[in-house]
Amino acid sequence: MRTFVFLLFFSLMSLSFASCNKSIRQKDSSLITFDATKHYASKTMDIHDIANVDYLILETKDSFLYSHCVYITEHYIIALNSYDCSYVFFNRQGKAVSRISRYGQGPEDYMHFWIQTYSEKEDNLYVFSYPNKIQVYNRFGVFKRSLPLRNDSSGEKTNLIDAIFDYNSKYLLCHDKLATKSNSFYLLSKINGEMKDLNIHFDKKISSQITSKQEDGMAMVISFFISSAVPDGKDYILNEYSSDTLFALKPDLKLQARFVHKPSVGTNTPPILLDGLLDIGQYAFFSAYEMAYDFAKNEGGKENHYVLDNKSGTFYEVTMKNKDYADQDLTVDASNFISGRSSDSKLGFIKLRRDDLEKADSDHKLSGPLKKLFDSMNEEDPFILMIVHFK
Repeated sequence: MRTFVFLLFFSLMSLSFASCNKSIRQKDSSLITFDATKHYASKTMDIHDIANVDYLILETKDSFLYSHCVYITEHYIIALNSYDCSYVFFNRQGKAVSRISRYGQGPEDYMHFWIQTYSEKEDNLYVFSYPNKIQVYNRFGVFKRSLPLRNDSSGEKTNLIDAIFDYNSKYLLCHDKLATKSNSFYLLSKINGEMKDLNIHFDKKISSQITSKQEDGMAMVISFFISSAVPDGKDYILNEYSSDTLFALKPDLKLQARFVHKPSVGTNTPPILLDGLLDIGQYAFFSAYEMAYDFAKNEGGKENHYVLDNKSGTFYEVTMKNKDYADQDLTVDASNFISGRSSDSKLGFIKLRRDDLEKADSDHKLSGPLKKLFDSMNEEDPFILMIVHFK
C-alpha cells in the first residue's frame, strides 16, 4: 500500500470536511460502471506485451547530483536533488543538460520543491512555492514570473497544492487536497494566475487521510497517495475522492462522466477509493484502496488492482509481471506510471532502486537488458529507470 505516516500535534489535525451537494450523473455511451465489492477473475500479464520498455541510468556528475526522478517528456527527464533542493534536466539518453537551484526566500526563489510540472513546448518548469504562489523557470533556471494562488469565496486560503498538471497552452490544472469550501480542482492561467473552478459535486467530503489520537497527545496520520488526475489524449480524467464518478475534462472545459464506481464512496464502510483510470487503448488500468488502517498492527486495508478489457468490457484482477525481473509484481495504475510524472498518458516510468536490484541479482532474478545494465552500474548510481511507453 502506498501510504505516508506522519506524527503531528493532534490539535493541528482537526480539519472539517463537509458538503451537501449531490453527485453528478451524466449519461454517456462510453460510461464505465464498476462494482468494487464484486470478485473478478484473475489475469496475469507481462508489461512487455503492452508496452515498449527501456532501462536507463542517469549520468552522475558532481555538479549534477540527483536523488529522485520526477518527470518525463518527449526529450527530457527531470530529476530532483532532495539534499540541496535543485532540479536537474537530462536528455532522453540520460546525459545531464542543465540544473536549476533557486531554493530560498527571495522573490524569484521557490520554498517548496516537491510539486512541479514541465511544459516542454513552452520550456516552462512550474514549481509550487509554499504558501501561495507558483514560480516559473526555463530549464536553465531563468526566472520568468510568479503565479498567485487562489482564495476561495469565503476568503479562506486553500493553497496546499498536491498536484499540478500541464493541461494546455493556456492553463495549469491544479488539485488542492485541503480545499473544504472550494472545489478541489481548478484551472490556473499560465499568464496571470486567473482561476476557473471545476465543479464536481458530492454528498460528503472524504479525506484521503486517517488520523489516530495517541495517548501522549500526538496524532498518527496515514495519508493515502491517490492520483487526482490522469492525462487521456486531449482530456484529463479527474478523480475527486468524494465523488462516485470520475470525469473527463474536455478541451472545451466541460466535464463528461467517464467512470462510475459503486457502492457509493460515502456510504460504504470503510470507503473504497479508486486510483484514477489509465486507459491505454485495449486496456484500462486502475486500483481500489480500502480506506482502513490498523494502527496496532501497522497494517492497511485491502488493495486490489484491476484491468478492464475495453474490447470485451470485462474486468479482471490483474497481476503484472516483467520478464526481465523474476517475481517482480508491477502495479500498473495512474500513480505508479503517469500521474504527476508525464503529460503523455502512454509514457511513464518507475524507479528500480539499487538495493532491490542487488538482492534480486543475488537471487538470479535479473535477465535480459535489465541484467546487462545492472552489471554496468557504478557505485554512485542510485537507481535504474524503467521507462514504459504503452503501445
